[in-house]
Amino acid sequence: SLMNEDSDAVGGLIGQKSEFGRIAQLISEFFAQKTKLVEEIEERKKIHEELIEAKERAEESDRLKTSFLNNISHEIRTPMNAINGFSELLAEPILSDEEKLDFSKIIYDSSNRLLEVITDLINISTIESGQMEICKELVNLNSLLRSVLEQISNELDFKKVKIKLDVALEDEQSGIRSDPSKLFQILTHLLKNSAKFTPSGNIEFGYEIRHGEIEFFICDTGIGIPTEKFETIFARFQQVDDSTSRQFGGAGLGLPISKAYVELLGGKIWLKSKEGEGTQFYFTIPYIPA
Repeated sequence: SLMNEDSDAVGGLIGQKSEFGRIAQLISEFFAQKTKLVEEIEERKKIHEELIEAKERAEESDRLKTSFLNNISHEIRTPMNAINGFSELLAEPILSDEEKLDFSKIIYDSSNRLLEVITDLINISTIESGQMEICKELVNLNSLLRSVLEQISNELDFKKVKIKLDVALEDEQSGIRSDPSKLFQILTHLLKNSAKFTPSGNIEFGYEIRHGEIEFFICDTGIGIPTEKFETIFARFQQVDDSTSRQFGGAGLGLPISKAYVELLGGKIWLKSKEGEGTQFYFTIPYIPA
């Protein structure tokens, strides 16, 4: 009916050469124009909502990048201050040999920390520009994992953490084709992340062969990650929350770099975690025996 804005109610009158036919034609045109106007209003409303959403995304992006830059500034200034301060102290003539050794170690550790930050910045910049390349070559997987274990173990000397390596292949059968540098960095970043959030307990890492892929795992008994943060933990310029960098340090680039490298190698990365019980990171790369 006309009360329901149904133009079919006068459809039979349209075309008749009478006043009723003319009125029916006008009613039909009115309903058509009204429908078009409603559609245009809905479309403009949708565009307005999309603009608001885009504005909010841009503001959030700006906030994250500002927070990231502030954090990076802190991560650079802290080791630089240590290097400058203890370099000056080394010039003091009254220092004992033991003090000189301690100060030299602080300078060395601070230099390494600064170098890591700068290296991560260069890597994330190269990834962002799409210029990162993969160089596949022969890799002894077990040897590479033992090198990672040795490096991480040296950094865990001062912590109450036990670390264990599990391998699925015999040494003589663990030759594969992959990018050893990228693989080493992925494992190192993930293990350092686990170590950072595991003040005491255990870390276990290794790999299994599944469905033509190598599935790596890094499991810890640390503080865990909230489920709602799983989507953002690999996002660039963002840590689990703003307090994370202040409490535990770090530039927050390790996981985004790892995710980018895993995908460049043809794999995927994911995690499982429960707050207060620990976290398990997994990632895959193609299994290409060599």
